[in-house]
Amino acid sequence: FMECTQLTKVTVHNQSPLAICDGEIFSNRANATLYVPARSKKAYKAASIWKEFKGIVEAEHNSVYSYDLTAYLGVSTEMEINLENWDPFTAYQFDIVLPEGITLEKYTGGNSIKFTRGKRNTSNHNISVTDRGNNTYRVIGVSTKNNVISGNDGALLTVYLIANENMGKKTCQAEIKNVIMTTPEEKHANFDPTTVTITTKTLLLGDSNDDNNVNVTDLVATVNYILGRPSDKFNKTAADITKNHVVNIND
Repeated sequence: FMECTQLTKVTVHNQSPLAICDGEIFSNRANATLYVPARSKKAYKAASIWKEFKGIVEAEHNSVYSYDLTAYLGVSTEMEINLENWDPFTAYQFDIVLPEGITLEKYTGGNSIKFTRGKRNTSNHNISVTDRGNNTYRVIGVSTKNNVISGNDGALLTVYLIANENMGKKTCQAEIKNVIMTTPEEKHANFDPTTVTITTKTLLLGDSNDDNNVNVTDLVATVNYILGRPSDKFNKTAADITKNHVVNIND
């Protein structure tokens, strides 16, 4: 695609951007739009050459998903569950199936599963998370006023993983499956299951910049996060000294 001056649109199907070393490829990229798979825009915007396209557009897709994450042994780790949808829905139901050795955290002194609401849920949506056994958890969200879930992409809720301290360092997969979405007209849609890669490891508390050391640089990393300018390597779990899932001046 060198010297293709009339090129205005490029479509790729790779979830992760391929490395391009020659800057002459897609030489007209400053005037072209790049179309990428769902949930891959962030990676392309950070990749050399690809990020220089005039615009980057994600494919429209309906799914309930979570990003790959690191679960720290014996420490509560956030798992954000997101909904991407291009049709209006008022209610949802799905199962989170976790690998052996990882469970969802419960509220202190009770049997209820701990979670926090995401930005896409209003106070009119009631949410429940229940343990169905065999490391499977059922999530249900419904509006008492039949309100449509706002937006097109973002967090429905956050649950909290606890990885058994005896697991050691390993890579495993969780699954979000049996997804049923309901429209205001009482019609339902079944979404494809999605997988989440989970890497387990020991947490070095205080290692905010994730470089396997704790020093004054981690303090700078935490301050930058509080000021709204975190680095790509910022480790929120390691920075959360007080272990309350909030990073602020107390940490």
